[in-house]
Amino acid sequence: IDVLILRQLVEHGVTLTLVGDMNQRHSDYTYDSWQTLAAAAHMESEIDIFRTFAIGYRSTTQILRFAAGLLPAAQRVSVALRDGPEPVVVKVTEG
Repeated sequence: IDVLILRQLVEHGVTLTLVGDMNQRHSDYTYDSWQTLAAAAHMESEIDIFRTFAIGYRSTTQILRFAAGLLPAAQRVSVALRDGPEPVVVKVTEG
């Protein structure tokens, strides 16, 4: 439904700035790229102004490297501006 709202806004002349991570979502469906989202929102003519950042600004190298294992191989980018402690995995059993 989010893309329907975007489409309505664009059709009524609203200028948008969209910022986000395609791998962070709040529903069971996500678009695989900004280009796919732009097509669904009828914003194909604006696709040349889309930019992708390859550096993580909100996390550490260690966290991005750990989380990359959850992503498809083509999306495993682990470049961050800062370092931090290695993640700790704790296995919890039902008790």
